[in-house]
Amino acid sequence: PDAGTAAQGRVDRSVEPAVDSVMKAKPHHLIVGVSIEAVWGGLSGADALRKRIEDRSGTAVTLASDALIAAVRASNIDGPIAVVAPYRPPGMEQVKNFFAECKIPLVRTRALPHDRSIDLAHYSKASLAEALRAIDGPDIAGIVQFGANVAMARLAGEAENWLGKPVIAVNTATYWHGLRSLKIDHKIDGFGQLFRDH
Repeated sequence: PDAGTAAQGRVDRSVEPAVDSVMKAKPHHLIVGVSIEAVWGGLSGADALRKRIEDRSGTAVTLASDALIAAVRASNIDGPIAVVAPYRPPGMEQVKNFFAECKIPLVRTRALPHDRSIDLAHYSKASLAEALRAIDGPDIAGIVQFGANVAMARLAGEAENWLGKPVIAVNTATYWHGLRSLKIDHKIDGFGQLFRDH
């Protein structure tokens, strides 16, 4: 397999050990901090992953797949989106297929370059800002960022000011969705309109 598919396979094999480890803390809800695994195989793949984790943990689960759909809708994005993600072609195809299945038009993607998975945590703010500006355009109603290891949460909030449209970071959306699933309605500034207004 290529590097992207191999990386997804490593994530998949780590699911049960990770769940077993965190359940020692006896949480009431799990927020799963991976994004490509949550959309691999579309909606049926997301459903299977959710059931797999719920069966293993015995608790409710928030996945990026659920969170991003809810975030796009809550943000009133009425038109095509663009996606920025650190994925190679097989992973980006999974993202495209997922949004197509959700009837959310995705018209442009931009892959963030990297040689090793560890590089995902070390993109500069300037390089991420450049990627957002490069993918934007008058045809884009909102931008979604995939890649849970990419530090985009605060920058996404800032970017909304200079792009004039919703910019949804996957970690922000997933945490937001987890809290709202538990009826925790705290509004938080500094991470964009999603947490501030919804």
